[in-house]
Amino acid sequence: MKKVSKLSYCCFLNGERGIEVLKFFNKRKLKILNVFVAKKFLRRNILKKIPKRNNFILINNLNHKKIISTLKKSDIALSCGFPLIFKKSIINLPKKGFLNCHAGLLPSYRGGSPLNWQLINCEKSFGISVINVTHKIDEGDIYSQRQFKIKKNYDINSLHKIANKNFPQMIIE
Repeated sequence: MKKVSKLSYCCFLNGERGIEVLKFFNKRKLKILNVFVAKKFLRRNILKKIPKRNNFILINNLNHKKIISTLKKSDIALSCGFPLIFKKSIINLPKKGFLNCHAGLLPSYRGGSPLNWQLINCEKSFGISVINVTHKIDEGDIYSQRQFKIKKNYDINSLHKIANKNFPQMIIE
């Protein structure tokens, strides 16, 4: 496989998780072709946080022509807190694969809001995963997982910050 620095990426994001990935990739001068931001559940301040060197496209759905052309040129696509579900025809377009930064320990915490559920279930630790995107939700091969202790003073924002800071390195791994 090509070295990480020689690969081209595209990123699908909707929040801080994706912003952290972009910052990390930009710092290492990795090639990001386009950034796609979903309007669904979008907090407008996120758009201001996208680094200026990244070209972003605001989308309503996954039928945007630029998505298809970018994915065909990409070695790896990244989904970082993206709220839309990818169809099989889109998943298979990147040359090397399509990765998802999932904020839950798999297979236990599939689906939406896994960090919230880990707190609600009074877990002593929480986990995050980088997985291969497939047509089945959160069921792709697990490439990387990490677990972190939940301290007494942690709230949902604490868990998100820890998860978001760790995802970029996990993608590279």
